[in-house]
Amino acid sequence: MIKKFLYAAAMIALLTACGSDDPIAELPVIPTEKPSVSPDVNGEKPEVEKDTITEPKLTDLQIYFNLNNSLTVDQAIKYITETRDEKDINGVILRITETKVETRNDEEGKCTILFTGIINKKEFTKQFSFEGLSKKPEKYFMAKRGNMKWKEEFRSNPEKCPIAFDELYRLKKTDKFTAKYLSQWVDFYATNPEGTSYYVFSEEDIAKTEITNISYNDGLISLTINYDGITGKTNYKEQPSLKFNKDAYYQQKVTLNRNNTKQYYMQGFYEYLESFYGNAIQVEDEETFLVELVRDSKTYDRGDNSVRCHFSLSTFTNPDVELARFEFRFDGFKPLTDLKKEWFLATRSELNEYMSKKLANAPDGDVMQQMKRMPVSNWIKLTQMGVRRDGGALELYCDKIRLNNIDVDAWIPVSRRVIHSDILLAGPHFEVRAAEKKGKLLTIQVALIYVNETSLKDVVVPLEVML
Repeated sequence: MIKKFLYAAAMIALLTACGSDDPIAELPVIPTEKPSVSPDVNGEKPEVEKDTITEPKLTDLQIYFNLNNSLTVDQAIKYITETRDEKDINGVILRITETKVETRNDEEGKCTILFTGIINKKEFTKQFSFEGLSKKPEKYFMAKRGNMKWKEEFRSNPEKCPIAFDELYRLKKTDKFTAKYLSQWVDFYATNPEGTSYYVFSEEDIAKTEITNISYNDGLISLTINYDGITGKTNYKEQPSLKFNKDAYYQQKVTLNRNNTKQYYMQGFYEYLESFYGNAIQVEDEETFLVELVRDSKTYDRGDNSVRCHFSLSTFTNPDVELARFEFRFDGFKPLTDLKKEWFLATRSELNEYMSKKLANAPDGDVMQQMKRMPVSNWIKLTQMGVRRDGGALELYCDKIRLNNIDVDAWIPVSRRVIHSDILLAGPHFEVRAAEKKGKLLTIQVALIYVNETSLKDVVVPLEVML
């Protein structure tokens, strides 16, 4: 009789400890007599060896499935049914092999699961109850307190998700925009009146949800959530909304064609951007969208050899209505170091005559001392300068351009074809590295040490002059 009384008392104490006030509680089990543990020589009980553990604790499962009280019942069950990895939990090796949902109550935020698995190479089967999960609000609040947010993977840049925004914004078509369609990128959720429960819509809830009054204004996609026949907030200022940058979205329709820019030097491309940009970009649905350069928006960066500008995007059918305006970056240009193999100099009769007057009577051999008395700027314009391209040679001539609001010398192609106008040697500095006279032949090593505000190394070419 006394044993029965003690057994009943133990059951009552255990049930009281596992009441509904606990956030997550393990189902009560019939207590069994524990084996006695003999104290050690110091009078202390030794710790239980971990390899003697035959079943997991509730806290082990919480860690295994990464569960917390912010999850809904639906989310918790999804984690539980999808996770099957072997994990080291508090020093024991645990793997869940099978789960069965015994009960679930979304409104009360609890569920009961039967687990089968392996712990430290021992099979087990045990039932656990999870309570204190996020409770599902009443359907009135599912509509009236319904809201939405981008899923975590799209939150930092929602414009990259493949949502049919152009249909919504430009074409004013809303047929695609159902709750199920949006749920690919968006979490719908609701809170109870106290604001203490955060409940994410399940697939079953999504099926009961209708989207109306969807629109885009001032950087927000706004809509009304109607749940199970109950209409949510319809006032534009109170409607659920998502941040969305239309300019960033439409910018993705314009991409850089680096196969084009790699053919050109940056400086001339920048100067004549109006002529170059059309072939250097690729436009998605080019029969629909029109891309135009915004006036006075271009800049260049010597550091990364790039050009930036702003584009205005509209459509051919409605060019006066700007859909978006955004910055665009051109890169992948030929480096100026390519001048090592492309730049060349040749003599002219005027240069032959000039050098003959200065050096005709000089002895053969090194004539660098004499060349130092003739600044390069005095005779470089008498040369025939050019750049090799596509198996041919493009002749350059000297003109003036504005660089940083200053007029400077610039060598540009004689050819007026746009595809050659990237060649622009602005504000060049030249230096004679060697000069040798042999009979009537003067051979000079000329270095291009600075051009387009950039210092160069080892861009040296020979120049042969007849005296």
